[in-house]
Amino acid sequence: MRFEKIYTKVKDINASKIGETVLLRGRCHNTRPQGGGVFVVVREELYTVQSLMFKSETISPQMIKFAKAMTNESIIEVKGKVKAPAVEEGIKSCT
Repeated sequence: MRFEKIYTKVKDINASKIGETVLLRGRCHNTRPQGGGVFVVVREELYTVQSLMFKSETISPQMIKFAKAMTNESIIEVKGKVKAPAVEEGIKSCT
């Protein structure tokens, strides 16, 4: 039997997914280096989600370097745990 990946759609990321590990597939919309890590915005159709990568037991410095150099519109897979921002008033906008 062939192994098939189960992707979560970017548009389906919401508060009900907090704490779950999801697998996304989409296009790299934008990357922003931040200290020793990188923010990667993943786009699928009209929807976007921001991911964050820092060096850890599962993420090597070489992967961070690779992510920083990714070009926009590259097709990527991202696996991670969904978290909500720790703000009381909510997010009003982003760039």
